[in-house]
Amino acid sequence: MDVSARPTPTGWYPDPAGSDRQRWWSGVAWTDHVRDVPLATPVTPPAATGHSVPSAPAQWSASDAAASRASVGYGSVSRGPLPGASDFPTRGGGSFSATPTFFELPTRWHTVSVWLLAVSPIVFAVLLIGIGPFVLAGLFDINASAFGYLVPAVLGLVLPLLLCTAWVMRDRRQLQEFGFRRLPSPFWILLGPLAYLIARTVHVMGTVRRGGGPLWTYLAIVVGSTVLTFALRVLVLALLTSGHSALISR
Repeated sequence: MDVSARPTPTGWYPDPAGSDRQRWWSGVAWTDHVRDVPLATPVTPPAATGHSVPSAPAQWSASDAAASRASVGYGSVSRGPLPGASDFPTRGGGSFSATPTFFELPTRWHTVSVWLLAVSPIVFAVLLIGIGPFVLAGLFDINASAFGYLVPAVLGLVLPLLLCTAWVMRDRRQLQEFGFRRLPSPFWILLGPLAYLIARTVHVMGTVRRGGGPLWTYLAIVVGSTVLTFALRVLVLALLTSGHSALISR
């Protein structure tokens, strides 16, 4: 077997053009890649096995350089798929855009329905004053039938829940029309207007950083009515005590 015909290994060799630099031998032809001679002792190509020395690279010429540029594609970057890229599984299957998507923030967040929920203690108090006499008349009428007892109780318990449910559904529909993507669950109303107002405030403020007016209005009405009721009870008790003392003194 003749080992003298083995190709010269790739590596840096003295420039055959005669310059004082080194040129890269690709194993087939000279390339356009050159470099200065390193200061340290250059790494010599590995010695060939056997008793023969690998032949020196062929003399470089301009035609060889042109052929090298055409074959290697010096100065160009391949934009094809990487080797073995098809072996890797793809995630998803859709295309991704470098530009993030934004949606316009809603400019409205208050509805008539939510304000009715906010002032519902006053609304229900007015309704109670309006239908209260009829409810009491039905409860204390000894001649009334079972149906007469049932109707006032149903009106007093079911009517507020039906009104609140209707207001909640209307409020959620209008919030969706305003552009809100996160909406509170309508089932919060089963725990009372306060629970729904808290959930609504969390969702609205999480989007537009405002919209807590109905919740604070409801809390102010509840706290104010509680304080007012307590003050009236104290006042009535004081009047009764003073009247009783006046009667005793006589």
